Amino acid sequence: MSHSHPLARFKPLQRGLLALTCALAAASAHAGLVWNTYGNGLVDARTANRSGSALRAELFQMTQPVQLTSVSWSGIYARYGAAPTEEFVIDVYAANQGLPNSAPLLTVTTDQASRSATGQWLFSDFQVYDYVAALAQPLVLGVGDYYLSVRSSVSAWQWGVTDRRGNSSVLRRIEDTQWNASDLTFAVRLNAEPTEDGRLPEPASLALAGTALAALLTVRRRSRG
Repeated sequence: MSHSHPLARFKPLQRGLLALTCALAAASAHAGLVWNTYGNGLVDARTANRSGSALRAELFQMTQPVQLTSVSWSGIYARYGAAPTEEFVIDVYAANQGLPNSAPLLTVTTDQASRSATGQWLFSDFQVYDYVAALAQPLVLGVGDYYLSVRSSVSAWQWGVTDRRGNSSVLRRIEDTQWNASDLTFAVRLNAEPTEDGRLPEPASLALAGTALAALLTVRRRSRG
């Protein structure tokens, strides 16, 4: 017995709409984690605050165009006591000859980053926290290298260093413009929506295609009845 293709029972227009709906749904399903430096957890931490003398940035690479939607990182408070209320500054830089550009592509200042205790302790005394900050406006990034910098308003805050070593971060003094390579890798997770051409299907487009397909199927069922 021969078996026809599942789409063969639909007319050309119906097949086209069904294919479009499936493609848009598949593209939407690709949203998720696109960069992760966590490895097996934190092994160290370095001061990264707005009042400090050093600015740190971690390398990340995009192999396809994305819209960056949220940033995650880990850190500790190098003092005893409850974790304080704080504000973070997040900078994203394009790379230029292996170092961050002088001006960031994006700067976000937020006191809305979610914070959760991980249950891990660093140096036996300091609770490790995970942070997540959603971007109010997704940042479109093309294929290439970039750097992420995270700074806290709390002077005792330190950015977590993972067990992945390999010259992926850089630092510079606040008053300088020259970045210098570092062998530390800072804890970063990036969530984005990657697409082949850098353009994302809008939810309205997906809904419209689905509605049109449903209407055609309804008409088809009525005509057969």
